[in-house]
Amino acid sequence: MTSEKLKALHGEYRHAIEVARDETQPEEARDKAAIDAADLRLKLDEGIIEATRDAEIGQARERMDDILRPLGQPATGLDPITQSIRDFCRVPEQGVTPIKRTVELPIAKRADEEWFKDTAKSTKAGYLYTSEMAANVIYHENAESGVLASGPTYVDTDHGRTILYPKLATDASAAQTAERTAATLTYPVMAQYQLDSYRQDGYMTLTEELARDTEMNVWPIVTEVATRALAAQIASQVAAGTGGTMPDGLPILAASGKTAAAKTTFTYDELTDLYLSVLPGARARGSWIAGSTAFATIFKMKDAEGRPFMQAAPSAGMADTLMGHPIREDAWYPAQTTGLKPVTFGDVSAFHVRRIGGIRIERDDGVYFTQFESVVRFAAHIDSCLFDTARVKALTLG
Repeated sequence: MTSEKLKALHGEYRHAIEVARDETQPEEARDKAAIDAADLRLKLDEGIIEATRDAEIGQARERMDDILRPLGQPATGLDPITQSIRDFCRVPEQGVTPIKRTVELPIAKRADEEWFKDTAKSTKAGYLYTSEMAANVIYHENAESGVLASGPTYVDTDHGRTILYPKLATDASAAQTAERTAATLTYPVMAQYQLDSYRQDGYMTLTEELARDTEMNVWPIVTEVATRALAAQIASQVAAGTGGTMPDGLPILAASGKTAAAKTTFTYDELTDLYLSVLPGARARGSWIAGSTAFATIFKMKDAEGRPFMQAAPSAGMADTLMGHPIREDAWYPAQTTGLKPVTFGDVSAFHVRRIGGIRIERDDGVYFTQFESVVRFAAHIDSCLFDTARVKALTLG
């Protein structure tokens, strides 16, 4: 949302508040203004979150363009890697829907073609058995990250050294004391959070024949496949990482705000208790994130009149809402099973994601030189941690 639209919304919001508080106005007009103010506040919060996220993405793109641009890529326009990350991680724009294509080609199978080389040769998943390659590639649709879409705080560094963040674990306290009585002694306690560097990576081998015989440029395809694999891996880590030797997942670290009575499902009242367990300030900025099964459970919840509790987004590209707050699905979140946390609510900016040096995609022609094959490796170094467990809480199944 542009700054002009945000200013206009803010002006409408202030006007509605003034009318709602003006005792000289008719009661009906004041009630309507109060309802309008609540709607405008929700739109204003969503606009601020969207503008902040867009600004961070724009700054990151400017910093990463030179690093991510493949050798020989012109300086103008987005390179395939940046475009892939942008397409994968961003919230879809209004009116934009995935394009589905069906292509029918006469295919002559040739079992000796092994362009995307499967070195183990235990399966045929890596083989291409056609005499020609179609102009379009059908990509696997990896699930997007509900955590990353909800606005965590990014910490970008050029180095991978451990970062220690100081935290006031126990705040100082004050008390009322009578005259001529000593002040109350208080002991604030300091603690620290730690961000490390964990490599998410993979590699693949490609035959010389693939680059030579295909009529399309195979390297943008390779970068697309590599970055999608990294995006899916990072999404799984920030949602399900267990810490210690890997990043910490948001629901893993989130304290339990409510324990459901059942072992495999939950009620709307239990979601309400989870909502109320979050501090008021974080609650106002809160977002819901749910695993796929839990998202389906919430989607089907209805009130006594048969109306769904989850409200559909007013337009494409915006999140659905629950209790007036955005709700997003994350396929990597814990399952709806005993002892797990399939739903979280709170201010996701308390969750910090560290990124070290951007995305790396590198090609080497020497490792398998005698086999006429190239190696392409890809990697990203990340870590994540929930810095304030009071700002995001989870629903635990009994």
